[in-house]
Amino acid sequence: MLYVFFVAVLILIISIIMLIYFSFINKKTNPNINKIMTICIMLALMVIAFLIEPKETNDLYRHFSWIDRFRISGFFGVSEYDDVIGAKILFYLISFLPSNHFLPVIAILITYGMFFYIINNFAKEHKLNSRIVAISIFLGFSICDFSSTISGVRNTMAFAFLALSLYKDLIKNEKGIKIILPYLIAVSIHPSSWIVVVARLILKLKYNEKLKYILLFWSVAVNYIIKILLNISPYIASKLQMYVTEEDDVSDFRMVFIKIIFIIFLYVITILFKKFKDIDYKKYINFLQLYFCIMIGSIFASTIMFGRLYFLIGFLLIPLIYLIDKKLTINKKIIIYIILVIFIVGSLAYSVVQIRGNMDFVFYMLN
Repeated sequence: MLYVFFVAVLILIISIIMLIYFSFINKKTNPNINKIMTICIMLALMVIAFLIEPKETNDLYRHFSWIDRFRISGFFGVSEYDDVIGAKILFYLISFLPSNHFLPVIAILITYGMFFYIINNFAKEHKLNSRIVAISIFLGFSICDFSSTISGVRNTMAFAFLALSLYKDLIKNEKGIKIILPYLIAVSIHPSSWIVVVARLILKLKYNEKLKYILLFWSVAVNYIIKILLNISPYIASKLQMYVTEEDDVSDFRMVFIKIIFIIFLYVITILFKKFKDIDYKKYINFLQLYFCIMIGSIFASTIMFGRLYFLIGFLLIPLIYLIDKKLTINKKIIIYIILVIFIVGSLAYSVVQIRGNMDFVFYMLN
């Protein structure tokens, strides 16, 4: 299977180079070329994901162990995932497949599939040039990195469904089951999804601009709530501790600091649009500002929670890039794009290092 891995890597590299060429150099090319390149990128990543064997310290290794348990004990023989029934059903169904390695493949398919759908759909409806699309793709990949996607599969898939709901809700103004169902799927896969759902409900209710600054300290309040719940409902308190205030296991806080700075940078960009009375997507801008404050507030709980919430941003930036290109002066655009390019290159380079540090490549073959 060695040649399969190298072919997949080669296709990935060629697709990225062609995406850059057709977006920034040869701009007269058919816009459908971006779709073709994104499909090639996703297929190559799916093959690479299948060929990756996680180390014991990686979340994916634990997910593989759970699938093995479902394979032995059946659906009702495993009770640990009863409170996240969506994840339980997913692991149970994968247990029927001949290899656990289909789990990261499905994670790539769902996560990046929704990522590309949002980008391509928005680009089609607004007739965006290939440059904006390419910047959005690379920016999204620098946030929704490959290593996180195939490691924390429950969180990444849940936030992909959340992104789909938010896109249809805040950007396309759709109603009903089209936005409710993905929310329900998300919370059934990972409990951290509830934070995003609550953020959307806050925006839907009578939204107060000052409230977002109070939410900078929401995780401090949760710590006090947990102490109270320990005497009232230890079960709920333990779940809050598990998913909100869990212990940090981040060995490199430099990247966490860079991400915080980047979120502040994005927040400043959203402020620039507040002065425009005719700005598109006011509800979307308000949500971003609210969500950024919740993200920064999560630092007081744990950097793990911050990392989970951070993942969602990668799906939702193409409308912001569109507004930057449409509304801001050339000087502001140049400064913003330079900063974005530096962030993209640095983040993608760091992601490559993370893949090598957290994963071992194996050349897996079905029996």
